[in-house]
Amino acid sequence: MGPDLVFSYAMWQDDETLESAQVRKLDYHVDAARADGAHRVLDVGCGWGSLLRRLVEAHQVEHAVGVTMSPGQAAWISEQRWPGREARAENWYDHQPDAPYDAIIAIEAIEHFAGSTLFRARRVARYREIFERCYAWLRPGGRLSLQANSR
Repeated sequence: MGPDLVFSYAMWQDDETLESAQVRKLDYHVDAARADGAHRVLDVGCGWGSLLRRLVEAHQVEHAVGVTMSPGQAAWISEQRWPGREARAENWYDHQPDAPYDAIIAIEAIEHFAGSTLFRARRVARYREIFERCYAWLRPGGRLSLQANSR
């Protein structure tokens, strides 16, 4: 994890630094979700807010909402008083958007929603629920960018 508190993998190119490779990953997801200049974007599993910051500061997103299961992470993000960013300590299943999102980005969060201990049929049902909720939360034409680890 670098100074921007970005978790998970990075997208490397040539001899760049960890920090620039992590920013490349964030920008990749912003581009995939077509979130540049969006009004509202949801970051599922927002961690310490690195994507929230990037969305507002580099991609002119008006309002970036992050959900995290960690009250400590949500409190830390709130203490930063970053304009245009909001962090909620809540389970994404309990999330009730105030308005539709233009984009949703979930970086390595989906693995935690279904887990490996559920029987296959229940995992498939849980994944369906995830995508149905994302679809319902997006405005028409909105996009989801999802990064998942698989085995």
